[in-house]
Amino acid sequence: MPEQQVPPTHSFNFVCRRYDKSPDLPWLEATYEETVEARPIELDGVVAATLFIKREDMRERAVALGWKDETTRWNAQNVTASEEITLTTTDERPKRRRLPRKK
Repeated sequence: MPEQQVPPTHSFNFVCRRYDKSPDLPWLEATYEETVEARPIELDGVVAATLFIKREDMRERAVALGWKDETTRWNAQNVTASEEITLTTTDERPKRRRLPRKK
């Protein structure tokens, strides 16, 4: 089996997998703005054809064609310590300092 080639986390937003297709074959899915090729990736002990998708419309097309959206499972298993820190930060806005009223 070929070595798993996972792209960097910033290069994709969605992960879709297909369990009924051979992961060793080059499956290609395309829209007008994005083309992705499936890779054999192991997740939870199962090797399946996996698409790493950047755009929402490509994800919708892949799901309509029978691919299963596994983004939440992928993110749950592949979150690193540095990403955990950014996920737990608070979004408090700094207080605005009011200017004194002119007389």
